[in-house]
Amino acid sequence: MAGEPDASGGVGYWERMYKQAYLQKYNTKGKLVWNIGRHAESWANPGEFYMPNRVNVHRGFAYVTDVSGLLSIFDPNGLLVAFEIKDAYRGHSLASDLYGGGGESWVAYPFTNSRNGKTYYIIQDHGEGAYRLFEVQGLDALQTWQGQVELVTPAPAKPREAEQKQRLFSAQIYQARKAPSIDGDLAQWSDTGTETLWMKEGDATLPHATLRYRYDSRNLYIAVHVRNDDSPAVNAYAADRDLMWRADALELYVGTDFSTWRKNPYTEHDFQFMFAVGEKMTGRAYCWTRHEWVEGSHSAYRVDPDRQGYTLEGVLPWEYMKYAPQAGDKLGFDMRVMMGNADGTQFVSNLIWSATNTAFNQKNEWGMALLQGFYAEP
Repeated sequence: MAGEPDASGGVGYWERMYKQAYLQKYNTKGKLVWNIGRHAESWANPGEFYMPNRVNVHRGFAYVTDVSGLLSIFDPNGLLVAFEIKDAYRGHSLASDLYGGGGESWVAYPFTNSRNGKTYYIIQDHGEGAYRLFEVQGLDALQTWQGQVELVTPAPAKPREAEQKQRLFSAQIYQARKAPSIDGDLAQWSDTGTETLWMKEGDATLPHATLRYRYDSRNLYIAVHVRNDDSPAVNAYAADRDLMWRADALELYVGTDFSTWRKNPYTEHDFQFMFAVGEKMTGRAYCWTRHEWVEGSHSAYRVDPDRQGYTLEGVLPWEYMKYAPQAGDKLGFDMRVMMGNADGTQFVSNLIWSATNTAFNQKNEWGMALLQGFYAEP
């Protein structure tokens, strides 16, 4: 997917994992001194956070590093004194701007050089793999004033929309009378059991994807149609098992022992699969939980005639999962569609299914799937 800023409007994959985000300071007796900040509802403004990854306190100042690379610095009184590094979600990527944000800014530390007395901030971006070192200036020259304010009790806060719409994600997987041919042509698929993944709920002008599934005694069959992707089916790392997640791909989670549904950790019955698309694809699924290509899997794709989307078909053998499907069975289940930039080298965004999906390393947010009986195609 080319085109930035991020079409999610700042509320993308990682941000959905947090319902609240704030910074608090306590004294040595455990009493709250101050509470500041809030979770961003759209692109983050000063005092707002997407998903704060790290809080470092150095020389009395709190350095809050956000997932997009944004850095907020608060003084000992909780006042925001710096809002630095350009927001990756607003289109300022590290690949094109040294001061741009990162795809996944996990590691960051401030420190003072004992030789020259200067303060520095080092940050590493997981997506690009790059480290940057910045000198922090001006904190020692800050001036503060004191005054009095009158606090007025606000009206009760309204429930967040996301909390009002909590629901169980359940996919319906129907039994196929005839195995679909895997060639990227979805004409043989009906709309039965369709699941739609939205960038913004119900907005078909933004990137979105429809997914359908079928099964028989041998395989799980997958059909995906991604639309409003202006660089469809481009993944420079489609054959690289460690980096294929960085561009166009489907990630699918399957748990064949429902007694462990939403119970961590992963078991031998839980699988994280990925189908990458593009000219460099291997035509097979990769299993991250076993770190191997899936024997017996295969896939094919086609780019839409208007080049604003693509279709993907795939097969996963039940034998690989040591599972014999039966109508009425329940599976742990989840899915997401990864989207990269125009040349398929950098992660931009993704379309996720479950509300706060952390499926890649824990199962407590997984949705589920119900295996149905035969269906009738039109």
